[in-house]
Amino acid sequence: MRSQRELDFFLEYVTDPVVQSYLNGPEFTIDMCCSFTGEPLSIVPRERVVVRAGVVDRARTVRDPQLIELGRACARALSFVGPVNIQCRIVDGRPVVFEINPRFSGGIPLTIAAGADFPKMLVSLARGRRVAPSVGKFTDNLWMTNYETSVFVPADSVAFSAARATVWEVA
Repeated sequence: MRSQRELDFFLEYVTDPVVQSYLNGPEFTIDMCCSFTGEPLSIVPRERVVVRAGVVDRARTVRDPQLIELGRACARALSFVGPVNIQCRIVDGRPVVFEINPRFSGGIPLTIAAGADFPKMLVSLARGRRVAPSVGKFTDNLWMTNYETSVFVPADSVAFSAARATVWEVA
């Protein structure tokens, strides 16, 4: 919130709100893949350099021992299986977690491109194969940028489906 007035509005407007202190500092996502027994197989921290509407536009991998250890500590404290992403900000020189998501992150293409192929690891685990941990083994300082592109379709080649009100079908 930008003001006490905004906070007061949302506290009255939202049922059972979750209110967190604003953390000012560089933002990171720690992508982690854990075995079916909770062992971290790979941990890849990424700096969220540019974020738009909650989705990363530009990011870079960061081999930071403090962030990698934070991933390990979270795995020891909580029971993770498969992909998880931990979001934190660096405040006064130390990472502060503000969100943990038990899923692939939106920036997972960067993690995979950096050499930590989480989907491949999970398929191997599902097939009963052992996956050797490779924590911290990834290309450091690899940058990613996302972009939007527009698609133009002539009106006479588009059919609107009333049954699926949000879907366009190209004829």
